[in-house]
Amino acid sequence: MDIIGASTLVRADSLYHIFVHLNNPSNGKPHFDETPLASPFGLPVTFGELQLFSPDLVDIDNDGDLDMFVIVGDGQTVEVHYYENELCQPSNASLNISICEGEVYEAGGMSFSEAGTYEILLTNSVGCDSIIQLALEVTPLPERFMDASICAGETFQIGGETFSVSGNYSVYIANNNGCDTLVMLNLVVIQLSNEIIVNDNILTSTQAFASYQWINCDTGGDIPGAENQFYEVTATGNYAVVVSSGNCSAQSSCQFVMITGINDADDDGKFVLYPNPTRDKVYIVSSDGSVRLDRVEVWSLDGKRMLMQTEEQVIDLGAYSQGVYVVRVFSGEDVVTRKVVRE
Repeated sequence: MDIIGASTLVRADSLYHIFVHLNNPSNGKPHFDETPLASPFGLPVTFGELQLFSPDLVDIDNDGDLDMFVIVGDGQTVEVHYYENELCQPSNASLNISICEGEVYEAGGMSFSEAGTYEILLTNSVGCDSIIQLALEVTPLPERFMDASICAGETFQIGGETFSVSGNYSVYIANNNGCDTLVMLNLVVIQLSNEIIVNDNILTSTQAFASYQWINCDTGGDIPGAENQFYEVTATGNYAVVVSSGNCSAQSSCQFVMITGINDADDDGKFVLYPNPTRDKVYIVSSDGSVRLDRVEVWSLDGKRMLMQTEEQVIDLGAYSQGVYVVRVFSGEDVVTRKVVRE
């Protein structure tokens, strides 16, 4: 038995009490709170000659379950009391979720990271259960391989990260579908050597497997045809090499090379240096008095420039230690080289 009580249409002054008895709830049967709701939805308290049938079940609050109302009154007043149905009706719902590989979806106190179908039990604020059928899709991260090279001192940027050292790196880049692309970066930093080995009049670049261009530091120009790893110097002077690989290049410092036992190719006895050997001063004169002297340089045998002066025809070696020095006389585009001994 669910409810025992009056259920008739009567005059107000002929009804004294209506007794309502509630049974214990069981599956599929309504359960009502013991406290009545006095017209909670704005329905009027009724009285008069004709009254409502009591008890009855209606969905008063439009929440999908049946509520109960009964008439309680005496000969003077009659009230309609409403009782809210609190029986939980489990609900079912489907949920389709897509996440990226490596992400985690959380629901109902559980975590999910693998594709599949799951059943999740949720409890709402009034203690009723909802069953969620979760269909989880995991989108794998696409992979891309990248080879890149930079010159020493440069940096390579990708995915908001900056790299300057050779190595293999994993970089995540966001794409249009919300998942990252995994870029496997192989970065090579090109280190070029700018050192030169001097062996008599043979200059050799220490950088192998590259492109080479030897230059004359005195003129600032490239030496035509000098594009090998080594260069044989034929005239006393300063030389360097530009080493290239890909988009990278490095230039060596200028190296002084003196050709002993011969004069420069453009030296035809235009200048005479005396006395030689000397204790201090050396005089430079034109052999026929018609050649202009523009500049004079004094170099040590290890390639250091000790002195430079313009137009003066006397150089003073008195302040230098004893030894052999190289004197270079510049006249227009001609360069004359002589060895001078300081006693």
